[in-house]
Amino acid sequence: MSGPDVACRVGGRTTTRSPGVGINLAISDAVAAANVLTEPLLAGHVRESDLAAVQRRRELPTRLTRSTQLLVQRSLVSPLWQSTGSATLPLPMRIAMRLPFLGRGISRVTGIGFRHEHGLTRPAVQRQTA
Repeated sequence: MSGPDVACRVGGRTTTRSPGVGINLAISDAVAAANVLTEPLLAGHVRESDLAAVQRRRELPTRLTRSTQLLVQRSLVSPLWQSTGSATLPLPMRIAMRLPFLGRGISRVTGIGFRHEHGLTRPAVQRQTA
């Protein structure tokens, strides 16, 4: 694939109940796409294999992030919303509050994901593709 008709859909299937998680995944998708596709785009020759490389890079982290977010939603957040009267925090949440590193880890994975993408400078992109 090459030319002006090349289109790349980023973050199109990322749906979530927690505000911000979907946009964080979409931004990571976009950064990964920029890192992988910069050189092919500059050369004017984007192949399907280039697009597949972006998908391979982002598919597992996105699936893991979404699964973790759903687990947190179902096991921690939903029970609090469904309780009547005074609510007791679910056991996993009480443990996370007592172990700050665990709570930070859960928050990071739920919000940012398993593979946080970093934009590469052009020389770094050249090294990565070499």
